[in-house]
Amino acid sequence: MDTFTRRESRKLRLWILILGLITTLLLAASYTHAAAGNGDDEDDDDNGIGDMGEEGGMGDVDPAKMQEMMQAYYQEQYGAGGAGVGGEDGLGAGMDFGADGGDHDMPPPPPPPSEEDPNKDVLLVVSPQDKIQYEPPAKPASCVFLETFQSDSFEKTWTYSQKDQYQGRFGIGGGKNPAVPGDKGAILTEKARHYGATSKVNLDLSKSKDNVFVAQYELRIDNELTCSGAYLKFPKKPFTNPKQFDNDVPYSVMFGPDKCGDTSKVHVIIQSENPKTKALQEHHLVDPPRPFTLSGETHLYTLIIDLNTNTYQVKLDGKISKQGLLAEDFNPPFQPPEKIDDPEDTKPEDWIDNENMPDPAATKPDDWDEDAPRMIPDPEAIKPSDWLDKEPAEIPDPEVTKPDGWDDDEDGEWEAPTIPNPKCKEIGCGEWKAPTIPNPEYKGKWSPPMVPNPKYIGPWAPRKIDNPEYYKVDKIALLPIDAVGIEIWAMDFGLVFDNIYVGTDSVEAEAFASATFGIKRDAEMKKVEEKRGKDKSSSGSPTQTKVKNAVLDVVEKIANTMDKVLAPLDAKLRKAGYGDHVDKLMGFLVDNPIIISTAIPAVLIVF
Repeated sequence: MDTFTRRESRKLRLWILILGLITTLLLAASYTHAAAGNGDDEDDDDNGIGDMGEEGGMGDVDPAKMQEMMQAYYQEQYGAGGAGVGGEDGLGAGMDFGADGGDHDMPPPPPPPSEEDPNKDVLLVVSPQDKIQYEPPAKPASCVFLETFQSDSFEKTWTYSQKDQYQGRFGIGGGKNPAVPGDKGAILTEKARHYGATSKVNLDLSKSKDNVFVAQYELRIDNELTCSGAYLKFPKKPFTNPKQFDNDVPYSVMFGPDKCGDTSKVHVIIQSENPKTKALQEHHLVDPPRPFTLSGETHLYTLIIDLNTNTYQVKLDGKISKQGLLAEDFNPPFQPPEKIDDPEDTKPEDWIDNENMPDPAATKPDDWDEDAPRMIPDPEAIKPSDWLDKEPAEIPDPEVTKPDGWDDDEDGEWEAPTIPNPKCKEIGCGEWKAPTIPNPEYKGKWSPPMVPNPKYIGPWAPRKIDNPEYYKVDKIALLPIDAVGIEIWAMDFGLVFDNIYVGTDSVEAEAFASATFGIKRDAEMKKVEEKRGKDKSSSGSPTQTKVKNAVLDVVEKIANTMDKVLAPLDAKLRKAGYGDHVDKLMGFLVDNPIIISTAIPAVLIVF
């Protein structure tokens, strides 16, 4: 799992740092197993699946309402015997939106594959299971747009851009790893293509009693994610020509994952319109979450913007990954500054902003030798008495003889290849030179000491003027939405979009996700457990299994303890503005765990 709550992010960092120690201990366990001999197999109680975390929560959600909707979805769509709905909070279907979600926790993501997928470059759109009839849950009352892609034609509800650069096309099918038989999605079918398509949506929160915007969809990576966008755009009204849809079309909200090079984030961008100039301004979420990048997993991306409270939530797999105030967490802020720097103001030429200056009265001391070398021969070093001054450093290889077919007249005089002189290895030979040591008389280039500058004025800054684009933001609003669009550049194929949901009620969106995404995750976990059961016959002996489990238990306790200890440091780094750098470093370590897993054992061996 590549994206997680901040608490889980810290814990994963600790796991990575301890990974090398695990490697070393498991090597010792293997040696113990070999010495003790093989025994009978026994069950492995560790299912290897991590907890999704303790953070999250649904906010002020009516549990009775949630329970009622989820019961209706499961009984109507999947029968009374469907995936269990219940728990004290009434979340059901495995969706755990909080720390106290009962006994029906959302299945966590399956572990990464142990070896590279040999079919990662094979595209599969139509699955053999597509012929099975699948009926998605009904559209909730608060949902203004729902796309489940159960139609065989993408163009039945979507319009492709006719701009030349948008040559990518979507295929409709179950793809390579359909979790639910008959369920289909929209799949990228070509690599290195621009994709552009839109579908009609009508949502104007300014003319509605609802002031909540919910965008939610599923994404599965069937092949790999190396350099591709997978986000949604919501063009603003009026959007009258979908065939001319491109990157320059004004939009209200942009949301979803994007990974390429150093970029690995879940975008949340909101555009506002200046009522005075009509100019559009993009506002980017600061320190956004990281997306999931492992193949073969279905993941849920949810954005909730509550204009009543001016708050937002970004949920990944139903868990809150980031939340806060719209007025505080976006850059630039929604409120334009009342004063700005005068762009025509320049610093005067005689402005002195150097607080200190070289002391004009200082002179170089007479005994200061700038030419003295940094290193000198050690005066106390003595040449070894058995040093071989006349012995060459290399000698002809005595084991190599002149080839039989060598002709001195045609090939020149033959010379045997040279090898290091074995006598020099033990004693030393050639011209002897004393080793060098730091020169105690070395001082380097002389420079005068710094003294306060009597002409110092202070730091210069341009004068402030009234901002011509200033206006008072009484309440942050979303521009009216006229469509939902996919406008991306993708170097990968096999990205599967499904269950695109746009509405105004976060509770109904979560219930719908329980009846779709929750079932998929359940099915994916069953496949993982079945594979684990098949692999159990080739797993280690009881002795090796017990040692492995004991090591993992100890490491888990260490990770939990260090997580609590390092939490304040993590918070301070993020508060100081280093959150993006920390996430980039951790992303690199997550993508390259071999660096840590080999470095730590090497240190243990050396020291």
